[in-house]
Amino acid sequence: MTPYEKTDSFVFYCRLNTVECAEPSVAESELAEHINRLPSGQHLCLFYEKDPAEQLPALVPFIKKGLAENEQIIYIADDQTVDELAFCLEQKTIDVAEETQRGSLRLWTRSEWRQPGELDSRKKAVQVRSLIQEASAAGFSGIRFGIEMTHQFTH
Repeated sequence: MTPYEKTDSFVFYCRLNTVECAEPSVAESELAEHINRLPSGQHLCLFYEKDPAEQLPALVPFIKKGLAENEQIIYIADDQTVDELAFCLEQKTIDVAEETQRGSLRLWTRSEWRQPGELDSRKKAVQVRSLIQEASAAGFSGIRFGIEMTHQFTH
């Protein structure tokens, strides 16, 4: 069995068991191929056992492809810190400082992403549309969001 299962045309549910910034295994390479073929507008739902670094075999190709295609990446860290994520991305040859400076990689904390008070889906939709418009105005060809939703499972 592979570390991912395609459940429908919209979502890949992944359970990954690798945690270090090492060379990709055959299964990770296969997962990266699937992620690189993921059509625009689709999304992934990643699950991991204990360490958020377990999602890196899926996250790194997702980010690298977006950067290569001049897309802006917005990633919201929750279970790990932005510094921890940045370190792991650097280990995977993503120049975090350069990409951050040019505005193509935006690593935020959950508190930077969340709006005050209870979640209001209309306000969140306005925020997301605004980010899409900003990315377009800045010359990006698209935008990718990666959001750790751990807080949804701890309440």
